[in-house]
Amino acid sequence: MGIEVEIYVNPRIQARHPDMSPAMVREAWNTTLRCIPRDTDPVQWVGVGIADGKLIEYIAIENNDETWHIFHAMKASKKTLREVGLER
Repeated sequence: MGIEVEIYVNPRIQARHPDMSPAMVREAWNTTLRCIPRDTDPVQWVGVGIADGKLIEYIAIENNDETWHIFHAMKASKKTLREVGLER
């Protein structure tokens, strides 16, 4: 069983992608297939998980209090699948 962490899903995600509910974003987070850090400051983590039978990409940053802020999520693009090593 994994460690429970607190995540904040930015409401802008659903405003921009009405089919992407906060529950779907959390499900994608909890079912992450692969994630990698980007060379940014603060470090952005790009991940791909599964929600409602779809591959979902997300980008998150870890806050100083060890909570996570997911500020981007949508159906996984080919570019992101390549970036995390799930597609050639």
